Amino acid sequence: MAWEFRYGSVWLNEPGWTLVYERYDFPTDCLALVWQRDDLFKAQLRGRGSGLPQWSCSFWSCGGGSLMDELQRAIEYVEFEIRHLGPLTDNTELTVNQINAVDAAIQKTPDPN
Repeated sequence: MAWEFRYGSVWLNEPGWTLVYERYDFPTDCLALVWQRDDLFKAQLRGRGSGLPQWSCSFWSCGGGSLMDELQRAIEYVEFEIRHLGPLTDNTELTVNQINAVDAAIQKTPDPN
């Protein structure tokens, strides 16, 4: 596993996945990430953890992510999460209720096509 230092904190790369989209959102202090492996895309939202006393910097939390089959849909998903969930701090992970709320809101969003 490779460590990455980005935006003042550290994360572990996703083994076997390639990072294809990354955006730091300053107002929420969150990272929107999309990883690719073969024809699958993993959409993740990471918040900054407070760090541990023995470490000199904080860590980005790592949720499981949502698997999708299209890059654009994965990007839309993480961007929607940032707009509707706000900051994740102190190693707070997305709860099942938060993920379900985002999924429900996305399903209610009309398809522009």
